[in-house]
Amino acid sequence: PIGMPEYSPWEWILFGCYHGQPVTTWSLGILLYELVCRHLPFHSNETSLVPLSSGFWFLSAECQHLIRWCLCMDPTDRPSLEDLCEHSWLQE
Repeated sequence: PIGMPEYSPWEWILFGCYHGQPVTTWSLGILLYELVCRHLPFHSNETSLVPLSSGFWFLSAECQHLIRWCLCMDPTDRPSLEDLCEHSWLQE
């Protein structure tokens, strides 16, 4: 994907391939994390992406769920843009 490597999904970093909607959802998850936590969830575009576990404790359960859903390692498990719009955290 064009842009900052920190926003690139793991499938691009490891395999050099991606699909449009899942990569958009991933990038939105990175952006949301950065906005609410004030730092990026991953240090760089390393191939060892660790699960999100620290820096989350102060966020609501709904916000944590939305970020984790967007940053699913399996692109087919990421929400569609329509799913994102219907998420409870965005409805509040």
